[in-house]
Amino acid sequence: MSQRYKAAAAQGVDTERRRFMLELGSALLLLPASGVIAACTGSASTTLSNDLTFTSSVVDSHTHKVQISMADLTSAQGMGESLVTSSTVRHVHVVELTQAEMNAIDAGQTVTKTTSRARSHAHVFTFAKNASVEAPPSPSRAY
Repeated sequence: MSQRYKAAAAQGVDTERRRFMLELGSALLLLPASGVIAACTGSASTTLSNDLTFTSSVVDSHTHKVQISMADLTSAQGMGESLVTSSTVRHVHVVELTQAEMNAIDAGQTVTKTTSRARSHAHVFTFAKNASVEAPPSPSRAY
């Protein structure tokens, strides 16, 4: 037994419990880092997901992102899709795509849509299947 553990045992500290708590603390510190390391591999987004990600126009100094899965895009049915944007500045928007619009995107056409209004503004998304695209910055608010 090392001097450190002998001293801890002499003070009445349970050495096994102490060792367990130290190892648990180390594991809890490393767990979030493992997600960052996995995200930095570059291939995770293409192998784990067949989603297209689009970025909105800039309004009030911020943008939003929205994703469409390739499966949803290629099998658009019924009423289309209601897509909820990423949360930015504590709000989200909704983008409505009809079945015809999803079919057009799947066929390689470009579709431009305005989001729902939130916090007195809306954003514009430009959807194109052949590449996830960013909408150009808006010179003013989209209404």
